[in-house]
Amino acid sequence: MEHFWPPGVVTEASALPEDLQVILRAGWLVGPAGALLLKNLYGPGWNSVWPASEVAQREREINDVYIPSYDLPVDRAEFLSRMVQRAWSFMHHAFAAACKFESSGTLTAVISVGIGEDFRLHGTTVQFFTRRGNYPDYYSDLERFREEAMAVVERSDLLL
Repeated sequence: MEHFWPPGVVTEASALPEDLQVILRAGWLVGPAGALLLKNLYGPGWNSVWPASEVAQREREINDVYIPSYDLPVDRAEFLSRMVQRAWSFMHHAFAAACKFESSGTLTAVISVGIGEDFRLHGTTVQFFTRRGNYPDYYSDLERFREEAMAVVERSDLLL
């Protein structure tokens, strides 16, 4: 198994791509059924009646953030290293912004970075959800993901 995760280096929010800065500046809100949602990603197009059992799944669908890579180098090793640092840094800042909400104690992030042959096209995402309702259990075995480097991180894992 290859290891891509950095030892905790966090880039300043102001150094992240503007798309990510906009999401961070907008912050979080409490939505239907007490869901914790990134304010910039939730809007009137989403259904607002959610059974409690579906909260985590709905949060994951809405809080699904694409991490831009347009300015990263072509070299695979450098690209992956910088992409992981960017995704980790975004996650860290988003977790810090969520701390003021009571439900953030169970906030979880899944970082997915494409590492296969088409690593530049595969894309990188960070998804956030809380551990309640029918928590998405398909992240319990990360070894099954062969084309992605995956990390599941709980807000309580970080010193914020």
